[in-house]
Amino acid sequence: MIETMACRGGVLTIRSKWFSPRPAIADGIGLVRYVQSSWTRPCLGFVRRAFSTKLIDLSQSEEEIFAQFRKNTQYEIRRAEREGVSCDFEVLPEEFADFYNCVAATAGWDRIRGAQLDSAGANRRLTAARDATGTLAVHSYIVDPAQARVRLWHSAAIQAQEGSAERRNLVGRANRLLHFRDMLHFKQAGFALYDFGGYSTDANDRKKQAIARFKDSFGGRMVSETNFYSYGLYAGMLLLETLARLDRRPRAADRQERGA
Repeated sequence: MIETMACRGGVLTIRSKWFSPRPAIADGIGLVRYVQSSWTRPCLGFVRRAFSTKLIDLSQSEEEIFAQFRKNTQYEIRRAEREGVSCDFEVLPEEFADFYNCVAATAGWDRIRGAQLDSAGANRRLTAARDATGTLAVHSYIVDPAQARVRLWHSAAIQAQEGSAERRNLVGRANRLLHFRDMLHFKQAGFALYDFGGYSTDANDRKKQAIARFKDSFGGRMVSETNFYSYGLYAGMLLLETLARLDRRPRAADRQERGA
């Protein structure tokens, strides 16, 4: 079983256990989550939440994988190749974290810490798409050789920081190319499943629906798994979310006052 560590809100240090057949009852007293477990029934000490994701079958040929992409996605991948975008599968953790955190500062995401990446050890892979100007997009993965499965962990692109529509479109094409080249890279390494790392069905969240449409453009099949959160972790997450909402209220009121 694969285990990683992460810090949320600068307060909670969370242990994540990936693709486990069943949560261990002893973990119910810690700050532990089980990610994409195949266990679907309730488990003592944990809050159970359904989790959906999309999988690409890497046992297919390169041509078969590419053929299931939408026509526009196929076009954008080919165009990115013509535009000189290349893909790197030996990215240093320091470079990945610096790029990701630069994007996170603009997007309002939590920063990633080097210790979080390091916690995955040999089960971590880092990739990047580049052109002559530098890095355009990065991906991190959790890989599970025992299940022949590779799972997207983090993804970031400089699109939000680019002022030119032409440049933003290039970054979007580079990101699609990176996904495709990652699939082929992991296929050659003997992996059979490419996991997009989650799929939202929340029709009220436009950003999540845009991400879902992006993933749909690569084809694949939907699967349902389960995330489990220990009682202590779940309570801590609810507390952080409540504090975040309370913090946003004064900021919103302050913006309204300045705009009056």
